[in-house]
Amino acid sequence: MDFYTVSINGTSPLLCSPGGGAGGGIERGDVMFRLLSQRLMAGLFIKGGADAFLQPGGRVELVGKTGLPKPRTMVELNGAAMVVGGTMLALDIAPRLAAAGLIASLVPTTLIGHAFWQAEDDMARKIHLTQFLKISRLSGGWCCWPQREIDFKINKEEHT
Repeated sequence: MDFYTVSINGTSPLLCSPGGGAGGGIERGDVMFRLLSQRLMAGLFIKGGADAFLQPGGRVELVGKTGLPKPRTMVELNGAAMVVGGTMLALDIAPRLAAAGLIASLVPTTLIGHAFWQAEDDMARKIHLTQFLKISRLSGGWCCWPQREIDFKINKEEHT
């Protein structure tokens, strides 16, 4: 029986039978799952970014404490970046670029908004540490999240 190897951006090849189905192959369900997960993630960023942009509130004070210039503008720009990146992700427009932009927007959010090392009491430290780790885990997962733009290289090979 012939098999094909599918290499995803130079990563370890997957063995797939030519017909797909239960014997292997890239399933339509995989694409649907990816698109569903993109839309679910996008909603978080669109909502959170819109909130930061439209109602910066206490975020401005936190950013102001860091010494960054124009803290309100910084918060609004970060919120706008989240809305744009989330929208791109939801619409499947350059999803890798969108994910990279969202990761970049999470860096200041995480370092400034969840600075657990500066928390005054144990409860606040625990809450901020949990949020810091959640965001770090999310960012790490996105670094290896396969997207539509994956370059599938199919080479016909015989495997014994």
